[in-house]
Amino acid sequence: MATIQLNLKSRKKQDNTYPIVIRIRHDRAHFDIPTRESVLKNKFDRNKAIVIGNPSLHLHLEELKEKYAKRLRAFTSANLNRTYSLEDIKAFVLQKSADEMTVLEFWQDNIDQLIQSGRGGSARTYKSTLSVLSKIIPLNCSFKALGVKDLQKIEKQLRMRGNNYNSIAVYMRTFRAICNRAIQYNLVDYEWYPFRHYKIRKEKTVPRVLSLEEIQRFFQANYSQESPLFKVWNVGKLLFLLRGINLSSFGETLIVKALVNSSSFFEVSKVIFCPNTLVVKRINKIKIGIFFIFKCILKITFMADFSYFR
Repeated sequence: MATIQLNLKSRKKQDNTYPIVIRIRHDRAHFDIPTRESVLKNKFDRNKAIVIGNPSLHLHLEELKEKYAKRLRAFTSANLNRTYSLEDIKAFVLQKSADEMTVLEFWQDNIDQLIQSGRGGSARTYKSTLSVLSKIIPLNCSFKALGVKDLQKIEKQLRMRGNNYNSIAVYMRTFRAICNRAIQYNLVDYEWYPFRHYKIRKEKTVPRVLSLEEIQRFFQANYSQESPLFKVWNVGKLLFLLRGINLSSFGETLIVKALVNSSSFFEVSKVIFCPNTLVVKRINKIKIGIFFIFKCILKITFMADFSYFR
């Protein structure tokens, strides 16, 4: 049967105090739950597992221990007729309830999941949105504490900062996605959903694109290597050639044998790049660092003849 009690960690801190933990034992194994409290060694009674000479700290630790003891009892009652391990107990006892999980913690968990799944772009969007919104409304609270007024406050504050409605819509759609996922995880009921009463605004934008003639004039420009515009001009061509390419995955799997062995950079550039798509042929797949790849692409861009855009 699992047991729970207060204990001291064996390693002391720099101030000579020892961290207090809640220790749960089962089948001669144990795991510790940190309490973020610490005391001198002579201020803790190991036999009675209590703090000496500090009633308020003793009461706080007993309340904290009782919270986890209640979860342990619930787990034991639900598993009377089955065999379970310490890991099973740990997973149940340490899980957070809907009331304990804050918006901030849940949002950060989603960012971590996106990073782990290789969705770096989405993770950056979620992270930047969190950084902006957390400065406008408090997010270290439960989802139930937020409402339509908070959404209206976000919009008002962002408008006062000069953001247009389309920029605000990016933040709001990310926030809405977090709320939708919280409902899916049963952290809050659908009846709470504030976006039912809030409309994300958007405004028409005029497309800002170059015409074919403008692109041709750009590629037909002829700057010498001594010109201060030479590198900027080549970087512009590079950005055009890299459009639509995910550089994070591009750097892991790009096929680059021809970059190393070919004597004709123009020929290689035509193999790798086309005006509308990435074409890779006649080369073996190898993994190499994105920095090396970027250097190769720059070399291609600077040395290649771009007459095929004329």
